Amino acid sequence: MEQSQTVEQLFEQGRAAHTSGDFSKAEQILSEVLSLDPSFVRAYVGRGLTRTQLSDSQGAIEDFTQAIQRNPDIANAYYHRGFARADLGDNQGAIEDYTQFIKLKPDFARTYFARACARGELGDKQGAIEDYTQAIQLNPEDADAYVNRGASRADLGDRQGAIEDYAQAVYLKPDFEVAYYNRGNSHDELGNEQGAIEDYTQAIQLKSDFVEAYRNRGLTYARSGNEQRAIEDFTQAIYLKPEDASTYYNRGLAHSELDDKQRALEDYQVAKEIYLSEGRMADYQDVLDRLEELESS
Repeated sequence: MEQSQTVEQLFEQGRAAHTSGDFSKAEQILSEVLSLDPSFVRAYVGRGLTRTQLSDSQGAIEDFTQAIQRNPDIANAYYHRGFARADLGDNQGAIEDYTQFIKLKPDFARTYFARACARGELGDKQGAIEDYTQAIQLNPEDADAYVNRGASRADLGDRQGAIEDYAQAVYLKPDFEVAYYNRGNSHDELGNEQGAIEDYTQAIQLKSDFVEAYRNRGLTYARSGNEQRAIEDFTQAIYLKPEDASTYYNRGLAHSELDDKQRALEDYQVAKEIYLSEGRMADYQDVLDRLEELESS
């Protein structure tokens, strides 16, 4: 009885250390608990959570597995082992754990969301959509679920469905810059250049260093014939990410369209060097062709 009380007290100390953010101390205390009582299921779960915080995903998986072996109905162990497995790239294992958790607790929205993410990583976009839909049904205020479902719909070619999801996301979370950016991409793919530009602009207003939004707005401006605005956006994107060869290349194209041969040559030269250093030989050859064409004109 006295040892049981000591183990329980130690466990509470471990929980307190975890709650206070002292994860190394928590791991040490919970390991002591388990040395005294190897059947203490809550201590395995607690140490697994602590190891997750210490970026020891493999150690966390081992602890959650120990808990499950001793109590196959402990739902949280499946849930957190799923996250640890996903962190190590084992998305199939994560899906199996999330599925088991759902059998035990079918009304927890975040598990459907997590399983959708894992399915998406494995290329099962339709399965991901189904899980995001279930997550939304359980929690209609989840803007992230709408954005992710929209991305999966876009991947399957359903641009209009994606736009509807992104619209719901920004309705729920008006400062959600990624939702505006993604909706801009879908508008652009549907040929709605003005709608795309408006969404990219909104994303930039919300996140001033959103390099992808500058780059894509620049591409949209270029396609709509506004090369000067495209150059301005590409220049800002280069300022934010100077190692991106494709942005130099695209700015070179825009300069070329404006008959600014010197600036086009300068941008193509930078793009050429970066492509070569990155081993992107097809892109390297493409920019060589552009240079040859420009120098001979």
